[in-house]
Amino acid sequence: MLPASQARARVGFGDDTVLQKSGLPESERHGGYPYYLPIGWYYHALKLDQKYSDGDVWFGSVNATGEWPVAFHGTHSSTVDGITQKGLVTSVVEADTASSKMMESTMNQPEIYLTTHCNGGAHPHYTKPFHLEIPDKKKNTFRIVFMCRAQPGKFTTHQVSTSTGHTWRFVDPDAVRPYGILIKDEDTLDKS
Repeated sequence: MLPASQARARVGFGDDTVLQKSGLPESERHGGYPYYLPIGWYYHALKLDQKYSDGDVWFGSVNATGEWPVAFHGTHSSTVDGITQKGLVTSVVEADTASSKMMESTMNQPEIYLTTHCNGGAHPHYTKPFHLEIPDKKKNTFRIVFMCRAQPGKFTTHQVSTSTGHTWRFVDPDAVRPYGILIKDEDTLDKS
């Protein structure tokens, strides 16, 4: 699903982490916007070293000038390789039926859509379940969401009735930078 060359990281929570409720705030601020933590998800960082030529201030986590806010892109397992290699592309997103079927008619266009919330926003509305057989266990159901940074001033904000928070719409794919993959085991007891 994810080539080893794409895995890596440099992120605040560590490279591979399950974000648990205890000890974490519900939200922080990045890039001047609220960042709603994806509690209950397994986080895996993507390799970003030397990927962008404009430095790494955009990727900061102290709410400083130049940081980009965090948003989420729900998707399905078949898109992971393409997104990690090329980023979010409008032609790919247009074909992402999980995203487009939930959008209000005025927003059903070939742009890129992110949500401000993972739980209740990107998930479950814009994700598609997939199944994996876990050794010594039954076949479990998982969902995938990309954590992204969004360039301020490059998106419009929309309220979608089926979603928690807001949906951000982008026409410039370079204004969205995926930096992590979130995976949720739907069969765990914590249904956050």
